[in-house]
Amino acid sequence: MADSADSRHILLSATTPDQFTEADKRADSIINVLRAGTTPFDSLVVKFSQDPGSVSNGGKYENITPNQFVPEYNKVLFITGQIGQLYKVRTSYGVHIVEVLKRSASTTQRAQVAYLRDAIVPSKQTQDDFFQQASKFIAENRDMAAVKAAVEKDGKLRVVATEAFDNTAYTLGALGFSNQTKDAICWAFSADEGDVSPEVYSFADAQRFYDNKYVVIGLNKVLPAGTPKVEDIRDRLEAELLAERKTAIVNQHIAGGGLQAIASKYGVTLDTLTNGAFDRPNMQGLGNELRVAGMAAKLQQGQTSPSGEGAYVSNTRKAVPGVATNLPQIRQRITRSAQGAVASYFLSSLRDAAAVEDDRSSFECN
Repeated sequence: MADSADSRHILLSATTPDQFTEADKRADSIINVLRAGTTPFDSLVVKFSQDPGSVSNGGKYENITPNQFVPEYNKVLFITGQIGQLYKVRTSYGVHIVEVLKRSASTTQRAQVAYLRDAIVPSKQTQDDFFQQASKFIAENRDMAAVKAAVEKDGKLRVVATEAFDNTAYTLGALGFSNQTKDAICWAFSADEGDVSPEVYSFADAQRFYDNKYVVIGLNKVLPAGTPKVEDIRDRLEAELLAERKTAIVNQHIAGGGLQAIASKYGVTLDTLTNGAFDRPNMQGLGNELRVAGMAAKLQQGQTSPSGEGAYVSNTRKAVPGVATNLPQIRQRITRSAQGAVASYFLSSLRDAAAVEDDRSSFECN
């Protein structure tokens, strides 16, 4: 398979069956116009495409590597499509009109792998046995000091601490959300520091619906209202300060080196992000990285970031922004974003203006 390929496309967005039907008909009409040669591809991209990432570039995506796009698009781009031909491709985003422009001469042998898997679900007897062990543990350890001593002696159990939470919380650390989580939170606000709940809290697997956690809850510390003391949030502060210190030390060791030299020094591979943008901070393999996106947008083509925020960035290609020609589409997108913001903040604004006191937590814990 080719190592990279170029294509251009027109996306007709669709999410419902009716929208897909309409997009499919419109795609047929656009393909007929393109095959007739009466209107350039670029013009139809500006008029019809709903992909903001490629409209300003004539619908083009260049130097795309295999599996970078959704499977349906990827299959046409690298396997079934012929260069210069038009294809109608349906994906989760809608209906695409795709033209494969070129494929790289360099190729790599690739393989497809299929997985067969069957979930291993514990029997009811196994679940009951673990529940009985947890119940026995609670009966023998009735305060946090006893719990910590028993865990240290056992060697197989562990104590996990959550961050601070208030009585309106619905999640509890790694336990996430469930009715049992809220029950545990309610118990915590009725207990004294050092107490251990008399109840074993059971948490079910979200997909297989069997109990996969039996948790003993203890109240480790009660924090007073107001600004927290350093010792109360020491774990959170230490994690942030350690990350800053590690970054500073790495910067000292690699000052002046290029990305390839940095990668070689630490035995890591360079990652490439194609068609990144300042307003799209979610990056493959990194997650939502606002600082990295901002750093990349600020750099000029060929420039490398002087120091890292946990990541070092080099700008290999910076597109020159063109004059916006799809103003109605841009206006529509901004309007939708504003409408979403209004819907999100409207209720909270009304509540603040009316000075409503939220007593739901008291009701839920009764």
